[in-house]
Amino acid sequence: MKNISYSLTAKSGSGIVLVKEADDMIEISMKVDGMQCGMCESHVNDAVRKSANVKKVTSSHVANSTVVVAEDDVDVNAIKQGIEKEGYVVSDVVVKPYRKKGFFASLFKK
Repeated sequence: MKNISYSLTAKSGSGIVLVKEADDMIEISMKVDGMQCGMCESHVNDAVRKSANVKKVTSSHVANSTVVVAEDDVDVNAIKQGIEKEGYVVSDVVVKPYRKKGFFASLFKK
């Protein structure tokens, strides 16, 4: 397991907030405007998969959001640019540690 330590950081003008302490995976949540239907969700998901090697991606046109689970060394800006290249508007990008929830995860809470 990698031990990487970050503090709360906001890049001026980038709209990216990074909250990370120590983990191998990250969850990237972003607001995506312009999705109108399930097919738009598929287009956004495909754009994310083409932009970076991700483990999981889900989008919702109702909530105007996309959530990506990936390794911690993924290029967040490449994902954002990939979605924007498809004609959608990305804002409010938040990156935080992700811990996989297993079948018995509730039994082992710290």
